[in-house]
Parts: sequence; structure tokens; C-alpha cells
Amino acid sequence: MRVKAEIAALEREQSEKKSDAPGEAAAPTPQDPAIRRLKAALTEVDAEVKALRKDESRLQAATARYQARADNTPLREQEFQELSRNYQTTKDHYQSLLKRYQEAQLAEDMEQRQKGEQFKILDPAVVSDRPAAPNRSRFLLTGLIFSLGLAAAAVVLAEQLDTSFHAIEELRTFTKIPVLVGIAGIATDRDAVLRRQRFRVATALAVLVVLLLAGGSHLAGRGNATLVALLSPGGS
Repeated sequence: MRVKAEIAALEREQSEKKSDAPGEAAAPTPQDPAIRRLKAALTEVDAEVKALRKDESRLQAATARYQARADNTPLREQEFQELSRNYQTTKDHYQSLLKRYQEAQLAEDMEQRQKGEQFKILDPAVVSDRPAAPNRSRFLLTGLIFSLGLAAAAVVLAEQLDTSFHAIEELRTFTKIPVLVGIAGIATDRDAVLRRQRFRVATALAVLVVLLLAGGSHLAGRGNATLVALLSPGGS
């Protein structure tokens, strides 16, 4: 509007100049360069205004679309909630059906297994007159060998602990001092009593050892499948 007003003012000024000149005929003259520049600027401004109006129309249309989406948001939210509820209901129903199917499969497997495990006894078992295990002969032989080994170990231990000399040769081997004579032991009544006491103690210890071995063997073999298998005829 400002440019149009300037163009109109320049045109009026130019017309007034032409009317004030005496004796000159009115002839077409080229427009003033300022007027041409203003018209060109006016054309550019009109084009820019048209472009801005197009952008305004486009932005208004986009705003209308976004406003419609915003207005439809509660409706979409309700639809989403309804779909979520339907999905959860369907999922729960599927889980229930799956659980029932698995229970049915398990019941069928157990039924088939029970059918396979059913059997009938055709002939009753025959009681053997001899024990299956352990082998008593082998058991006694093992105990005897173990007892002899324990006795030998006891004798060796007693010999190691006994520091007395029982023969002249042992004394001569032990010391470098020459041995002139050996005096035989003189048995007294006290020695006889001590000898009998030692015999009784040794007998009692032997019986105690046998009882301990028997009891220990019984406890070791009771419920010990490995030991019973070793002492059985087919054991290895």
C-alpha cells in the first residue's frame, strides 16, 4: 500500500509538470525510472504476498489435521484400552486351555505308565535253603587272615617296645664289652604266679580281640552292599 501511494504521488507530480509547461503539446514520454523501480518492487511484493498466502493456507490445513487428530485422541485411547482388555482376556483363556492340555497329557502318560507297570506273578518265588550272601567260608577265612596279620603286627610291636636282652648273643651284639658268663634265670613262686597271670591276661585279650573282630565284622557287613558283594561267590 505504501508503494502504491508513492507511485500515485509520482504520477500526479509528473502530470502537474506537464500541465505547467506552456506551448508544449502533451506527448507520451517514458515513465520515470523511480516509478519503474517502484512497480517492479510492487510486483515482487505481490508475488511474495501470494506465496505467503499459500503457506498460510497450507499451515491452516495442517493445523486442522493436527487438531482433528488431537480431537480424536480420547477415542483412540478408548479403542486401545478395549483392544488391550480383549488381548488380556484372550491371553488368559489361552493360558487356561494350555494348562488343561498339559494336565491331560500328564494324566494320559501316567495312565499309559501304569498300564505298562501292571504285571502278574505266574510262579511264586522258591525259598532257597542256603543264604545268598555273604559267603561264610570266605568270611571266616578273611577274618582268620586278618587276625593272623593283627597278631603278627602285635608281636612286632612288642619286640620293638621290649628293650630287654633274652640271649647272650643279643648282649654281645649290643655292647663291645666282653661277656664272661651267663646266669640262667631262677624261677621262684612269684615268677610262677606272674606267669599264670600273664597267661590269663593274654587269653582274655585274645578272646576280647576275637569278640571285637566278630562284632566289628557284623557291624561292617550289616547293610553294606559293597562288602557283601565282595564276600559273595560272584563278587569281584
